[in-house]
Amino acid sequence: MAFTLWLYFLFASNFKFFVIASGSMGQALPAGSVAISKPENQYFIGDIIAFRNKDYNVTHRIVSVLDTGAIFRTKGDSNPIPDSYLVSKDQIIGKVVVTIPYLGYAIFFLKTKQGLLVLGLAIVSYLIIFNSKKRFKTAKTGSRILLPERPAITKDIFIKKPN
Repeated sequence: MAFTLWLYFLFASNFKFFVIASGSMGQALPAGSVAISKPENQYFIGDIIAFRNKDYNVTHRIVSVLDTGAIFRTKGDSNPIPDSYLVSKDQIIGKVVVTIPYLGYAIFFLKTKQGLLVLGLAIVSYLIIFNSKKRFKTAKTGSRILLPERPAITKDIFIKKPN
């Protein structure tokens, strides 16, 4: 049940996930964090939003609203001045609703060859340890592991009697 909810949260919902690559948001969204955003009907001053800017996504805070909520000026918390561009409502992906510090570093690592190797070794190690613990518990309690029955493979051997 929990796995199904997790899959829904990842793929069927309107939530979008982003790894924060720079320190422009300071303590609010440190580099290496994962930000989860959700589209909203309205955005307000102080909201942290994720938006498309040319070829990449940006996650900054709204510092002013222009044109009755259709145009926004944004700024990274650690940047001394607001961004040089304005953001239209069409560019906004969503408002940041959850942040998970440092998870982005793990995601970046898992995208490398070394990360995939470590993940593979971790999965194999887990399976070996889990299986050996199961056997140890069975041996300790004295119960038997019941294997599924399968038909015996036999071979008929005819031996001729000497005349």
